[in-house]
Amino acid sequence: MESPKILQEEIKALEQMLNEKKKEFAESGTEFKPESAAKEVVKEYASAAAPAPASVQAPAGDADALKKIADSFQNEPHAKQIDELMNIAGKHGISNAVEVAKHLKNPHLLDDFHDRLVFELLSNKQ
Repeated sequence: MESPKILQEEIKALEQMLNEKKKEFAESGTEFKPESAAKEVVKEYASAAAPAPASVQAPAGDADALKKIADSFQNEPHAKQIDELMNIAGKHGISNAVEVAKHLKNPHLLDDFHDRLVFELLSNKQ
């Protein structure tokens, strides 16, 4: 799957964070485990509510718009919801996709979305 440009920009930011994390591990002499480090980086990035790149046209901060987006696919199968969140990340940025996921009130879905971002991040590094 070719990731949209916005998501690619954010994946590059995540790659930088992952590289910094790798340096921290090297300096401390701790074994670097790419998947564990990537999960940590994605969760830090998502929880920091990092603003999406300036080029993003997003409903950021508009809770009603985010809720309407979430409601539009709330009853879809889990895999479809993850795909929708990835589409939102591509169009509106990861932080907005995370907010939509939170509106769905399903911690498992948010966790799986993070895992998908980790997959994209690690796939991009190879």
